[in-house]
Amino acid sequence: MNILKRINLPRNAFCLIALSGGGDSVALLDLAFRESVNYNLSLNAAKVMHGIRSQEEEEAEVQLCVRLCKERDIPFEVLTAEVDTVDDIQLRHGCGPEQAARYFRRNLLDKHKMKIAADYTLFGHTADDNLETVFMRLLSGSGPEGLSGISQYTSTVIRPLLGLSRSDLREYLVSRDIPWMEDRTNMENIYRRNRLRNELIPLVTDIFPGWGKALETLGERSKEAAKALSDSAASQLPGMKTGDDCCWNEEDWDSASEYLKALSLWDAFNHLENSQIPDRQLPWKSLKEARSSINKKRSWNAFGLKLERTDGVVKMSRSGGRGVSWIRILLEYADIIDDFESFLGGYCIKASFSKASFAKVSAENPGLRYIKMYPGDWPLELQIAGVQKSLKLGKSCITEKKPVKIFPDSQGKLVYIFIEPVKEGTYAG
Repeated sequence: MNILKRINLPRNAFCLIALSGGGDSVALLDLAFRESVNYNLSLNAAKVMHGIRSQEEEEAEVQLCVRLCKERDIPFEVLTAEVDTVDDIQLRHGCGPEQAARYFRRNLLDKHKMKIAADYTLFGHTADDNLETVFMRLLSGSGPEGLSGISQYTSTVIRPLLGLSRSDLREYLVSRDIPWMEDRTNMENIYRRNRLRNELIPLVTDIFPGWGKALETLGERSKEAAKALSDSAASQLPGMKTGDDCCWNEEDWDSASEYLKALSLWDAFNHLENSQIPDRQLPWKSLKEARSSINKKRSWNAFGLKLERTDGVVKMSRSGGRGVSWIRILLEYADIIDDFESFLGGYCIKASFSKASFAKVSAENPGLRYIKMYPGDWPLELQIAGVQKSLKLGKSCITEKKPVKIFPDSQGKLVYIFIEPVKEGTYAG
């Protein structure tokens, strides 16, 4: 089982192995170790302590990792952080626990990789992980970019096990009498991926026995389609990026196809977005709103970013500080009549004249706010910022008219507003 020939890993490379103590990463550790002599590899390993499971369980995993690395003479480190924890990331960015944990893990591993001056970080993602990812993205309304699945390698990250199944790796470990630990939470349906793995996939397998191969084919075709679209976008709508903005020639923008505009906006958003969470893309609905605004020669401002036409270019730039991710929404009176709902910046925002629209929301729920609007107040601008562990909601009436609430015959109407973080996996299209 030569994993290194699959990925053309350069000889003499210095690799950091992300080791958890689970079967996949333990197999990766042993396979990389066995090939290190042939390829003259230097290996280090590190385990990230997320602090979201019991201390006893994580300590047991650490002890196993220490033993496995000592037997192979591989330097090992435990990585943790007292600030910017998984909970902090969730509260600040409005993301789910799985996404927050991934960001936490990658952040610590990237810092450790830089500290030890390693060339690559090796992750133990398998073919099963890839199929689950494609499945989840399919059910979340993803386009070809998302349906391409997990990348096997980037400039600094390599996933050597993507062509192997979990069962293959478990058989390998058993055949060599190598111990591993199973995360007990993998069998608990508290996370979306776990429910997919434990409940939905067995049902789909019973109905469509060959679904895995079909989804693998879908991933391959999507990867080729995404590459073709990306090449077309680079050719028809070339952009210029700096640290704080992305620009496109206005004539190129107007002549480009709508989907290529969308790809360019996605790319710019991921380049500039303040959260630093990889691939935290705009919901499709919000992206269409941004694209439509520029097509109609109007500016668009949300997610802490501003999109506008200026001096012959279309430009996306940061509209606020790097530490705060702002969302700005302009609502007309008519938008509220039939209730307003949108997914923006990791939050679900709902607005209505009727409190009954939030029947499932308790009156004590801190996410439910209200603002009294008078006839001269419209349109309503909502400004929302994720600041530390709280949300700040501000009202600003954009109008040259003076508010008419001083007149006795003018009646204000309550606008009920509910804001909550989008649950991971929620379709935000």
